[in-house]
Amino acid sequence: MIWNWVLHKKYRRTTFFKLVLYILAKDGTELFFEIKAPKPNKGQCLEVTQRLLRFHLLRGQNRPQVKAYYAMPYNPYGATKFDYKWSYTINYTPFNDAVVIGHDFWEIIGGKTAYTYILHLTGYPEKKQTNATTKGRIRQRNKMK
Repeated sequence: MIWNWVLHKKYRRTTFFKLVLYILAKDGTELFFEIKAPKPNKGQCLEVTQRLLRFHLLRGQNRPQVKAYYAMPYNPYGATKFDYKWSYTINYTPFNDAVVIGHDFWEIIGGKTAYTYILHLTGYPEKKQTNATTKGRIRQRNKMK
């Protein structure tokens, strides 16, 4: 766990909050990550959503200057975010805006080849997209519209 502090501008006081990963990008963008397992319960989803909102509140800025993410290091359901099927996460978090899973998460923090490199180091093969995966992603996109 990383403990970080911010100076809340409105009240001129120091506030402490708990987060898992903080990155200050070269362009000045602040990235906050709350990293959890890919199958949280409803309470964990609501708690994470509250923390993500708190990061924005305490920094006093919105996207794109501050980005808060609910990160999952891997997707047990497939290769892409659209393959993800755990209903609690989909229903009780800002899934499209703030959830990053697997390849997307590692690409943000380590670049385009980070996820493939980590899989190579661990000996796990990268999941390939199948026609069924692509069809499922199209169905999921249509539901989100």
